[in-house]
Parts: sequence; structure tokens; C-alpha cells
Amino acid sequence: MLSFGVDPKIAIEAEVKPDASQLLSALLPFVVALTAVSALTQPSTFTWVTKELYAPTLGGIVLCIGIKLSIDDFALAFKRPLPLSIGFLAQYLLKPALGVLVARAFGISPVFYAGFILISCVAGAQLSSYASFLSKGDVALSILLTSSSTIASVLVTPLLTGLLIGSVVPVDAVSMSKSILQVVLAPVTIGLVLNTYAKQVVSVLQPVMPFVANDLLEEEACRTIAVCTGMQSSTLAGLLATQFLGSTQAVPPACSVVAMAIMGLCLASLWGSGFRLRDLPLLLIPGVGSTVNAQ
Repeated sequence: MLSFGVDPKIAIEAEVKPDASQLLSALLPFVVALTAVSALTQPSTFTWVTKELYAPTLGGIVLCIGIKLSIDDFALAFKRPLPLSIGFLAQYLLKPALGVLVARAFGISPVFYAGFILISCVAGAQLSSYASFLSKGDVALSILLTSSSTIASVLVTPLLTGLLIGSVVPVDAVSMSKSILQVVLAPVTIGLVLNTYAKQVVSVLQPVMPFVANDLLEEEACRTIAVCTGMQSSTLAGLLATQFLGSTQAVPPACSVVAMAIMGLCLASLWGSGFRLRDLPLLLIPGVGSTVNAQ
């Protein structure tokens, strides 16, 4: 599945230069699925996993991403306000509208309706930066999108929940800022410093990190916007739902944590292996798929 639609040249290069971290990254969606099933069947096995582990674990992942980046990557992202603007509008206009449309179209029960809508009103997940990394997208743009949408959620999320579900769900600005600092800004800054002033350290860490291209193309920006819009901070939505909407409304965010991680990481792995969605119709036509791959 992971090699579907891959350019033969890419496949040959992968065979010549095998990277174990690529395989591990591709297996992440399956690890998430197995972990979710294990947690449901044997909850006591995961009692040691606490929310305090979230920030340092995800921060370590973002650190690995930061080591791959440079100041020039962020400078280039800032020079292109259009992708950043489109991503922000998709996050807080398109996604909430789709959330309401889907909820009404499928007749979601009032017991879960508010929690479902809340998912579409929160910021993008920090994990989306790692998904952008795996998909060989514009990682600098992803980090900027995640950070800006998270900061804006302090004002935008309460406004959207008030308009869409009739219940204002406030966001703790101090806790949010602390989360951004621990999980995104600090690790990325450390990674940039290492990549700029400690090349020898980076050369030692390089083999254990997933491969990602540094070319920032328009298609990569599209991948990044798609991933950042689709992967929401379900953990935050769950905490807010529990605190302000009731425990039953926290069920949709809890389910979405697993669903979005699996779907987002699968898509990122496919993109990272060279697969392009726009080639899918051609690949399904007999005799045409070989021509696409040959190109």
C-alpha cells in the first residue's frame, strides 16, 4: 500500500539508500491503531501513560523536525503570505462549516453533537507538523500554521462555539501559551541552533530521523495545508468538552484522536513515498497507470 503510485526512480533510490527510520515512520499508523485496540481491551496496561508525558514526547519529535530546518525555511514561509492565509482560513472558516454540515447530514445525536462541533473549532494539532514532515511538505509553513492557529484559538474557539453550539467554551490563554512553548517553539528553536552551530551533533542524529526533502514547492504547501486542516487538537477539544460541555461530549474528541492520527499519518506516508492524489484516477485506468509511473 505504501508503495502505490510511487515513481520508479524514487523506489530505486530507496533501495540503494535504505533508511530504517522511513520504515518506522510508515508503520506509525499501524502502531497507533494497535495501541488504540490494546487500550480498549486492556485499559489497565496503559495507566502509566499520563497527560504529563504529552509535552516532552511530542516536543522530542518536533526537535527532530527542527534539526532538519533552517532559518531560510522560515524566511521563505514568511515571504509567502498566501499559503499561510489560506491555511488559517481553512482552519477557522472551512473546517467549522464542514463540521456543522457533516453533523447535520448524519444526524449526530445531541449527546455528542456539541463535542463533535468543538473538534472543528479548535486549533490544529502539533502532530500535524510531524505529518507534514513525513509527507515531505512545507514543514516551516506547518509550524507557523500550527502556532498561529493555536494562539488565535484563545479568541476564535470561544467565538465559534458560541455561534455554532450556543455554548461559549473559553480557552486558557496561559496554558495554551505554555503548550506552544513546550511542544513547538522551544524544540524547533533548539533544533535550528543545533543545525546552525552544531553540525557535528546533527550528523550523529541524522541517521535516526525520517528522511524529508528540503525543497519548498507549491505542491508541498498544499500538502501541508491539507494535513494541518485535517488534523485537529483533539486532546484540547476533549479537555474543553469535559470541563464545559459534559463527559459524554468528550467522546467525539477521544475517538477523533485515534482516527485523525491514523488517517493523517497514512496520508503523510503515502505522500512521502511519492504518491500524488491527482494521479489516482489515471492509475485506476488500465494501461494509463504505467504511463504515469514512467513519468
